[in-house]
Amino acid sequence: MEGAIYTTGSNSLIILNIRFESNKVKNGGTLYLTVPTRITSSTFKNNLASKNGGAIYSKNVLNISKSAISKNSAKTAIYLSKFYNIIINKNVFKDNYQAINVESAKNLNFTNNNVEGNEIGTQFSDLENLLIQNNKVYKNQHDGI
Repeated sequence: MEGAIYTTGSNSLIILNIRFESNKVKNGGTLYLTVPTRITSSTFKNNLASKNGGAIYSKNVLNISKSAISKNSAKTAIYLSKFYNIIINKNVFKDNYQAINVESAKNLNFTNNNVEGNEIGTQFSDLENLLIQNNKVYKNQHDGI
């Protein structure tokens, strides 16, 4: 099973002020996204994926802001791959195994986030047009940004 919420189709999804807690699946402990998604002022806590994305696994455009991502378990709390126009702004990533992993993406803005107390901070690889600005990265066990 993928995600407590699994999206399909070509429409977009907006998630506003929702709390996701203690979900458990293979990929995307809470959200397995295949449509453009905007997440604002939401909480992802104690979610588990046996593979990637304890909180979120996205295969499409993602804009996440003003949200708290904490104590999620998987290879990564948020996993994003092979997409473009990703905005991650004003979030708190705390006490996850790995806060975020982004692979093969274009146009990523990672701004004004707090990344604290994770086993692994963040991992960005094979990216075009990466903006990292005004983030606070501290008390992570391994790699920061």
